Order: sequence, then structure tokens, then C-alpha cells
Amino acid sequence: MNGLRTPVQIIRADLRAYVLVTALVYGMLLLGIALATIFPDLHAARTSSFAGGNQGALVDAVVGSPWLFATTIFLVNVFATALPLIVLPSAVVPFAGLAIFSIKTIDLGILVAPVDRTSALTLIPHSLTLLIEFQAYALVLFGAYLLGRSWLRPTSSGATRPEPARLALAPGARALRPRRRLRGRRDLLPGAADTQHMTDVSSQVNPIRNREASSTKPELTSMP
Repeated sequence: MNGLRTPVQIIRADLRAYVLVTALVYGMLLLGIALATIFPDLHAARTSSFAGGNQGALVDAVVGSPWLFATTIFLVNVFATALPLIVLPSAVVPFAGLAIFSIKTIDLGILVAPVDRTSALTLIPHSLTLLIEFQAYALVLFGAYLLGRSWLRPTSSGATRPEPARLALAPGARALRPRRRLRGRRDLLPGAADTQHMTDVSSQVNPIRNREASSTKPELTSMP
């Protein structure tokens, strides 16, 4: 039960998205069935193509053994459908698997559509199988949706934005601050009052300096 707790929590956290993905899967399946019902020739052409291909031959070979048939269907669903049509495209282009598998689901709906009495009777015992199988596809598509969303919005998956790197300074060192430009900063330039004050101080200091300089000069005595 502990192993199922995390997937259930993920589904509950994005329950709306999970319901929408599930509705997309079964909706595309019903759309394919409706198309085959409206256009019976489409169903006939798809059925003959499936029976004459490799998939039809594989089904005829394993249908006699229930366990072999179930194992074969499982391997085909995982390695021939989910992996190449959902997981890998979504790992390259976000949400690409949803579009590709939607087309595949319509095709499957056309193939299993109950267009006559025989196909309808065949579909009745396999309805539960289709329900479980496409529910598994819905879970894989839900994972592809979460992957694409985490690419576009990393914070949705719990990722945090990295803080800007700071340079470590040696002990006692001071960080250099950029010099502020004085251009346009009139409040930092000396005003008229400050200039006049500096002039008055300079005029008072200069006579004192001249007097001290004259007193330190040696007196010249006349030579006899």
C-alpha cells in the first residue's frame, strides 16, 4: 500500500488534469467507434488491413493460450504503443504524445467498432478489457502531461529558482562599489555659497602662510 500512496497523491494533486486526460482517451475511442458506425466501409477496410498484417498473424498465433495472449498484449501495449507513441515523443516535444496517441485511439475505435451483430457480440466480453487497457493509457498520458508542464513551468513540479551567485571575499576585504556618476547630480556639486565659503577661508589662510614663510628666511648681512 505504501508503494501506491505516491501515485495516488500525484493524481489527487492534479485531479482535474487527470480527469481531462481520461476523458480525452475515452472520447477519442468513442469518436472512432462513431466514425466506423457512420462509415461501415471504413471499418471493413481497417479490419481487412489488420487481419492481413503482422498484428493479425500474431493474434491468431497466441489467441489459443490465455496467458500467452495476455502477456503478448501487455508487451505490445508497453513496447509498441506506450513507449514509442507517448513517452518518447513527449520526451522530445512537450505534449506530443497526447496528440499522437489521440490519432491512434481513433484508429483503434474504428477497428473495434460494433458495426454488425458478430462484432457487437465479440465486443461485449472485451468491454472490461478495453476499459482497463485504455485506463492504463490514460495514466501514461497523464505522466506525459506532467512532464510537459514541468518543462514549461518548472515551479509546478516543486523546482525553485536558483539564487544569483555571490563572490566570496577574503576576511577584511571590502567589496568594490561602482562609482556614482556626478553627471546630472546637482545635489553633489558645490553650490555658490560653498564656493564663496571656500574662497574666504583661502584668503584667510594665505596671509598666515606668507608671514610664516618670510619669518623663516635667513637674513642677509652685508659683506665688509
